[in-house]
Amino acid sequence: KMNPADLSAKNNLAMTALLLEARELRPQDLAQEVYRKAPTNAAYASTYAYSLHLQNRNAEALSVFERLKPDQLEESSLALYYAVVLQAAGNGERARKYFNIAAGIKLLPEEQKLLNQARPKA
Repeated sequence: KMNPADLSAKNNLAMTALLLEARELRPQDLAQEVYRKAPTNAAYASTYAYSLHLQNRNAEALSVFERLKPDQLEESSLALYYAVVLQAAGNGERARKYFNIAAGIKLLPEEQKLLNQARPKA
């Protein structure tokens, strides 16, 4: 509220609300708003794609991710969300690489839970 033009703050709020299932904060709307204003920002794209995934719009989420550069998809902050979307879209083999990247970094407790739930058991 102090700086409504701060896209990074809006993106962080959107992702936090998505992870905490705080629907009253309208995280899908926030994620879409931020993404529309800066669609080439990988972090914003990741938040928006994860938001689409939570709405069972996995093909659209995958499309958002596929607009990013391959090296951006390997960034540790995006890898988990890309893996989740790949898995949900039926591409578990490709998702494995990104789950492994995510497993090697320090995650928020909610992200660790997401990783544990979404990652296929070996």
